[in-house]
Amino acid sequence: MVDFDPGSLLQLKVSKIIPTTSSKLVKPCECYFKSEVQANLRSKLFTFVDFGARANTFLRTCGVRNAPTPEDLALTLIADPDEFYGLAGGPEGFKVELKYLAANFDYITPSTKQKMKRSPILLGVQRIEEQDTEKDAGVDSSDSTKDGDTVNVSYQLLRADQIVIIDDANLYAEFSDILYGAPQEDALESFYSSLGSPRLGQLVKEEYKPKGEMRDSPEAIKIRKLVLERLPLFLHRMLASQIRIRPEWMQNSRNFVVKKVGRLVLQKTLVFCGRRAVKDSEASAAAKRETLSNTLVLYIAHNIPLDLYEVANSLCKYIISTPKENDSAAFTLILSTDLATLRRRGYNVDRILNQRKIEREAAAKSAKAGGSVWPNTRTREEAIMDSILQMLDSLDNGNDSKPYTDLLKDLLFFGSGGKHPLGWMQSSSSGAGNGQPTPESDIEKRVKQAINACRPEARNRLQNREGIDFIKESRKECYCDIAGREGDLVRIGAVDNVRIYAGKGDGLLSYHSMIEYSHVLTLQTFKTRKDYC
Repeated sequence: MVDFDPGSLLQLKVSKIIPTTSSKLVKPCECYFKSEVQANLRSKLFTFVDFGARANTFLRTCGVRNAPTPEDLALTLIADPDEFYGLAGGPEGFKVELKYLAANFDYITPSTKQKMKRSPILLGVQRIEEQDTEKDAGVDSSDSTKDGDTVNVSYQLLRADQIVIIDDANLYAEFSDILYGAPQEDALESFYSSLGSPRLGQLVKEEYKPKGEMRDSPEAIKIRKLVLERLPLFLHRMLASQIRIRPEWMQNSRNFVVKKVGRLVLQKTLVFCGRRAVKDSEASAAAKRETLSNTLVLYIAHNIPLDLYEVANSLCKYIISTPKENDSAAFTLILSTDLATLRRRGYNVDRILNQRKIEREAAAKSAKAGGSVWPNTRTREEAIMDSILQMLDSLDNGNDSKPYTDLLKDLLFFGSGGKHPLGWMQSSSSGAGNGQPTPESDIEKRVKQAINACRPEARNRLQNREGIDFIKESRKECYCDIAGREGDLVRIGAVDNVRIYAGKGDGLLSYHSMIEYSHVLTLQTFKTRKDYC
């Protein structure tokens, strides 16, 4: 070796001087030394030699290496992806080599990485469901579903930007006929992402179309309480960096809202690789983040049974930074399992049980004291009824609409069984005449008569009748003023099939003021009729 000058040695390194078993000569940088542990694929992809100890020492000086590097493997894959795939023996052997490149991705030069991004070197997977049809030529394997359908799996070598990372199994099931996905393994998904594969969830634009909101739904209240109750159990094992929305933030009624709707249509639009596809489906639950208020809204549908997996899956998209399929499954399990079973499985449910105990004790104490069974809180219906009374009081300022406001307040008053509507305020009564209260039997009789006289009004004008009845228990003096009224009521519109009438120019109740409360008045009338009929 000492007889070779540097120039001659450099010439040897780039010359084809090493014979192979195929009777051809190769350069020292194109072959490697044989070893006892030799990968089968490597022996097919690269040339290995062994000329004995002395000759191998000389060849090592010329540039022969012990084994191929990740850079060598990547360049070989780029040179001929189809031959590489064939020599690997199919998709499983090919995935082994991709995992090797993924594990050694840091040892590949930036220039080679750029070539990898532009070359069709990654394995794309497409699922094609067929019924009693023959297998396509490009399909490599198939599975059978419970319904007897055949799920054919097609593989193809594609660029990274032509393959999506499946971060939502439901979306992939809907668009699988036009998409190729990355193999669902953490190491490969990270590798594909490094080369430029997008996540499926980022490509699909979802638009929720709720039809017919059902206000004050008990089921919506129940689901909101369930989510807030179980969410800490789901998040407590996660790192703080994985959590985008904290349970404490969602406790605020303005930040997290559950709405029940008659029907929920979910429209999903995918634009990828120059193709556009739209899918419409019925959903039992879906979450949406309001743009202006930043409120997280969970819609639940009335027309189909509620699927707690859809509740969990839709919420995980906003609560967790990078949700995975098993996250939605875990949250579903926590939502659907009783607390006793969760305790046996190692979940700390004592906080939930203690909170429930506090609520029961507070409710019992309040009921014993004659108060509301909902201490420290008021339902939305209670708040709206209180607003109605306040609005009626504001119209009493000495104008001629006072008798009508008295009438409405007294109807609400007696419709709640002699107490203030919905029981959050004490009833008030004032005597009149001789100060003796009207017998209870007379009150009940008059209320029944009033209810029986009620019927759907089809005319556009209500003719007023003069009359007077003194009721000592009413909060005001009487139902009507002594002289009656000359003017009639004119229909000004309808809200939710409830006709609205008002006097001309007296400003009793404007149409816009009654829109929000029409359904509550309807509900209160139904309650009154139920109590007295």
